[in-house]
Amino acid sequence: MSYKEIPNAENESNPERALSREQIMEELLVRIMSSHEKFQIKVERELSNAEGIYLLEVLSPDTGRRYVYQRKGSFEGSGQKIESSGTTIRSEDLDDGYSRTIADYDPIAGRWINQ
Repeated sequence: MSYKEIPNAENESNPERALSREQIMEELLVRIMSSHEKFQIKVERELSNAEGIYLLEVLSPDTGRRYVYQRKGSFEGSGQKIESSGTTIRSEDLDDGYSRTIADYDPIAGRWINQ
């Protein structure tokens, strides 16, 4: 897997890693497929900066859910500030608005941890 090194203001010796679009989509698809046999997805919003994608929202109309990837950091985008204390994937129920974190990225181990 290829990663881009991003300086981490809190700890320069442990840089945050920006995942590629392909790596993000792979993780999202694995999580959607594990909970539903039939699905299709549509990218709703994708925001990036020079280091890579920091927000990716995909809609799964078949499941009634939105899945959101958000990279650790504070970003200005689309007229709003987007902040995250960690790199996560969340699942949002479109019917009731309930949102929960389904995975956190561990940059030291270089892997996702299910929640």
